[in-house]
Amino acid sequence: MSPNTTATTEDNFNGLERAEPCLALLTNRVFFYCVSLLLGFSALTKLWMLLTDPFADIRTGFPIWLTWLSVLIEIALAWFLATSFRPELKSSLVSLVFMTFFSFSLWQWAIGKDDCGCFGKLESHPSLSCAISGLVLLLNTFSARLIGKKLSWCFRILFDEVRALFGASKAILPGFLSGFAFIGFSVLLVMVYVVGEEAIVAEDIDLGRIEGTTEIKIQIRNRSEVDGRIIGFKSSCSCLAVLDHDLQIQGRESLSVRGIVRPTKEGRFHNRIVFFLDHSRQISTSVDVSGFFKQKGELK
Repeated sequence: MSPNTTATTEDNFNGLERAEPCLALLTNRVFFYCVSLLLGFSALTKLWMLLTDPFADIRTGFPIWLTWLSVLIEIALAWFLATSFRPELKSSLVSLVFMTFFSFSLWQWAIGKDDCGCFGKLESHPSLSCAISGLVLLLNTFSARLIGKKLSWCFRILFDEVRALFGASKAILPGFLSGFAFIGFSVLLVMVYVVGEEAIVAEDIDLGRIEGTTEIKIQIRNRSEVDGRIIGFKSSCSCLAVLDHDLQIQGRESLSVRGIVRPTKEGRFHNRIVFFLDHSRQISTSVDVSGFFKQKGELK
């Protein structure tokens, strides 16, 4: 073999050796871009649901503030995964977040829920969310090992980052808390003085145990001096309806509105009716209707 041939072979080997880390880094970056898009899509669907669906908390089964927190975390993580150049830290965060998603979806699946609310109004069975989270965790493990880092090492990196952040926060914490308190107080003032209390309110109803179709009476009170009118309604399910329509409610008076509940599934239920109003200070009010349904003859 000639010296030129030997030199060419060595150059090719060295080129492949240098190309492997680049290929691994590129694969790792593409993976995190895909996860970032997945998180962004999930956050946008939930945000659309929060802004357009008055039954968002009933659909997900969790308080509104918790869904808002989930949206903020997903947006922040999606942005970090798309812009950061710290693959070790990104692997740790993806593992932590998607292990939480997987556990949550598995729990939703175990209790028999048909929709986990992971993608807002787009119905997704918990089994689908489990599969997606499991696939992301598997690919994240492969991606972490591709760049030569074990996940346990990645978690130590995450712990060091959090500890460093906590140490640095001692200097900026007072200013941060002051700014946060000022913003919170300003928002509270706006809610109290600009929004004010609701002029027309409805009392929530707890029916206790019922055995079938039940008629209800919804008490609506006008706390203002201005007359109002109920011009329509929308319920969270077809099992809940209003029998009286287009009602006038005088200022400082109460009104009883007839409704009907037709439970379709045994067990605890929680539904909501939103009344649309023609009033100078308010466009809608809502009432929550809850209870426990068991078919007649099976009550113990």
